[in-house]
Amino acid sequence: MAKCTSEINLEIYLKNRNGENNAANAELLCEKCHAARANDGVSGQTPASLPFDEQSEVIIMAGGQCECTRSGSCH
Repeated sequence: MAKCTSEINLEIYLKNRNGENNAANAELLCEKCHAARANDGVSGQTPASLPFDEQSEVIIMAGGQCECTRSGSCH
């Protein structure tokens, strides 16, 4: 599956809104891919922001680019 690899307008997305608030539960997505995933998870629940050190870890692990591997409208 093709990977987005955008390096602009990046946002941290928590994969499981009921999961832990840490880098292991997060991925770096561009604005378009993040919007496409906005309805994933538990409706009505907004996860807390990651602490700064966890945000930095997510960015480093992603190599500073979008990690989305979905095909379709978000690409």
